Amino acid sequence: MVTTLSVVLIGALGGIMPSLQPLLLGRLAVEGVIQSEGIGRLAMVEALGMAVAVGLAGIFLTGTRLRWIAGGALLIMAVCNALTGQLVGAPLLILRVGSGIGSGLMLWLLIGLLARVALPTRVTGYYVISQGAGALGLAAAFASVILPAAGAAGGYMTLGGIALLMFLAVPFMPSAYAPLPNASGATLPNAAGAIGLISAGLHLAGIMALWVYAVPVGRTLGLDISTINMAVSVAIGVQILAGVAAIILARLKAIPTVLACAAVSIMAAFVILNAGQAAVFTAALAFFSFAWVFVLPYHVPALIELDESRGSLMLLTSAQLLGIAGGPLLASFALQDVSAVGAIKVSVALFGLAILTLLAARATIRLLPVAPVSNDLET
Repeated sequence: MVTTLSVVLIGALGGIMPSLQPLLLGRLAVEGVIQSEGIGRLAMVEALGMAVAVGLAGIFLTGTRLRWIAGGALLIMAVCNALTGQLVGAPLLILRVGSGIGSGLMLWLLIGLLARVALPTRVTGYYVISQGAGALGLAAAFASVILPAAGAAGGYMTLGGIALLMFLAVPFMPSAYAPLPNASGATLPNAAGAIGLISAGLHLAGIMALWVYAVPVGRTLGLDISTINMAVSVAIGVQILAGVAAIILARLKAIPTVLACAAVSIMAAFVILNAGQAAVFTAALAFFSFAWVFVLPYHVPALIELDESRGSLMLLTSAQLLGIAGGPLLASFALQDVSAVGAIKVSVALFGLAILTLLAARATIRLLPVAPVSNDLET
């Protein structure tokens, strides 16, 4: 149990950045370190760093020397975050790529654990709750104390310190993972599974296109920064409830649930677009955040339904990370001067495409060749 918890905690730190980006990147924009469009680009390069790290680790790392890998990932994250508040321009982009690489290696450690435990849903629940609780605590500390007192540099320095503190968990990790059964040979996704992967990527792109721009959107609507930061903190807190709800309601049909979550996200985005009061903005952002976290566990059974070979499932994390990278980048091109409402419109369009592609994937199943069924009565 201790070994599992150590990997879960390190994985939770690796996956915490997307939740905190509105506060941290939004603060960099408020301080004039970056322009509003720079929020999306920094979020994009960090997510790409994560995607590349997860992909390359899956190809080249064998599940041995895990403590060394964890230590190296934590050190990379600590250094890159500690220096983020000190540099601007191209060096700042490089630091966020580096932080993404460290985070990606931590997620790879978690993925390796999930692939080998008897009850991955339970371990995923531990991960979601750990990440949500950590993000909530940090968001509250950032919004109320750290960002007002020390700015974005203080926030990133705090993350660097937490990465160093997590070295205490490294000795409790397993030194190596057991080999996976049928590890040799890869199964390619079928047509329905490939379209399902595109839908999952579009879904995450829609989420992050709006989420990373929560601060500029709120300022466009006339809200003050303290109110926006508190709304983001509330939305992060709701993610814990979403993770618990997803575990309790794990038997819901996967594809209809994914479609419903995308529809809820679209409705929440429209409410945010027309929010004139702080309470409305906070409530809509909370619903948006709930749908985000609630849907994630259902992408797995949805892909299994589309592709029983599970070849698509092995590429799900990469598709999601590419969506996390692409959504903010696309939204950055839709900003107009001081208005950030274009990010909401991009988000809604991406959710719409995610719904259409998932429906297309489900329709494609009927077009796939069916294996012949033998008839014992034939002679």
